[in-house]
Amino acid sequence: MESTNNNEPQLSLLVSGLVSHDAHVRVASSRAVKNMLIGSRRKKRQYADAGTIPVLVGILREFINIYHNSNNKSGGDNDDQYIEYIVQCTMALGSFAYEHETIALVCQCGSIPVLVQMLFSSSSPRVVEAAARPLREIFLFGGEHDLLPYLENHHASTMIPATAVSPAATPS
Repeated sequence: MESTNNNEPQLSLLVSGLVSHDAHVRVASSRAVKNMLIGSRRKKRQYADAGTIPVLVGILREFINIYHNSNNKSGGDNDDQYIEYIVQCTMALGSFAYEHETIALVCQCGSIPVLVQMLFSSSSPRVVEAAARPLREIFLFGGEHDLLPYLENHHASTMIPATAVSPAATPS
């Protein structure tokens, strides 16, 4: 019997492509997933139901582990294709954070500590910016999911001192 939803095979292929051994497939899949999610509540729900959020969080957690276990502390930051993959996965995760129905799933899958760690560990401005976006949404609309404990518990030497920002420099 033929599937009533023509998108099911595409969804399955894209989600499995996120963890492919082929770097080109991973980048193409991560970009396609991100593009499918942007602006579509139905797609976000479909992809969330298919288990995409934990897959994305796992990919980002692996990025952090690679960074911390590498001797040169680049964690792949110098590999443009790998950075593109991480940015696209982070943006896809961020797209879930922009939706009221899926933001709790993003938080429940352990994304907050991973995204916070990405802010402080990557030397790529693109990765840092991509991680900041979903954290902003979680901070503003995440309900009981508080970012402060994760930020406070992060290694103090990587934090910007409170005195670094003067009240006069802050926009009103």
